[in-house]
Amino acid sequence: ITLKRLKSNAINFIMGYNAVSVAIENNCEAPRMLKAFRKCGNTVPTLELEDFISQKSRYMRACMDAGVPMAPTIFAPKGKRSPASLLHQITQRGWKHFVMKQSESGFSLGFVKLSVESCQRDPSILKTYFKDYASCPEYVVQEAIDGFTRNWETRCFWYNGEFLYAIANMAAVSVSDGAERIITGDDIPKEFLENAKRIGREAIKALPPLKAPTGQTVPMVLVRTDIGCSDSPIYDRNT
Repeated sequence: ITLKRLKSNAINFIMGYNAVSVAIENNCEAPRMLKAFRKCGNTVPTLELEDFISQKSRYMRACMDAGVPMAPTIFAPKGKRSPASLLHQITQRGWKHFVMKQSESGFSLGFVKLSVESCQRDPSILKTYFKDYASCPEYVVQEAIDGFTRNWETRCFWYNGEFLYAIANMAAVSVSDGAERIITGDDIPKEFLENAKRIGREAIKALPPLKAPTGQTVPMVLVRTDIGCSDSPIYDRNT
């Protein structure tokens, strides 16, 4: 990946290899490649947008400020967290189960689901997590909403605003046997597919336009919307 190569294309779709991929590899080429992504001016999404969404708390706070419903959440930044204080916050809010993940990672890296009861009984559970991921800039901690694990998360792919195809999955970290499930085509229950298309069609209308090297703006070309569904109660006292 070089700046010259990126600029030779009208638009670079970096969904398969982007700044997150570079950060995970974290090798000697990382600074050069990030600089190329930042300077080429024709990536989809833009580096500004990728920076915005790569730190979960940044876009989550923006959604909260805009009135978008969000699962009960605690942000635990490095230097301002401890196992005891986090568990205290969780119990004060009445949660029974919770999930933790790293703010700047994907692919379920650092994801764990825990019960409040088990952490109270064995403090080493949280202490071990804090030790293993001590360098992480921020943890995102949310009340576990079990309804999401019983329903398909449906991912719709859109091209120029038109629906192309969908896949539906249940992540390995969310099911009891730890086996990821993926289906597509006619195997996706119609109720999940049609609702995912309905919500996704409205969501893509809110996306910013793309900018071509000539300075022209064009509508967002390639988009994926992920739609989940919950049917379980929330115990958070602040919700």
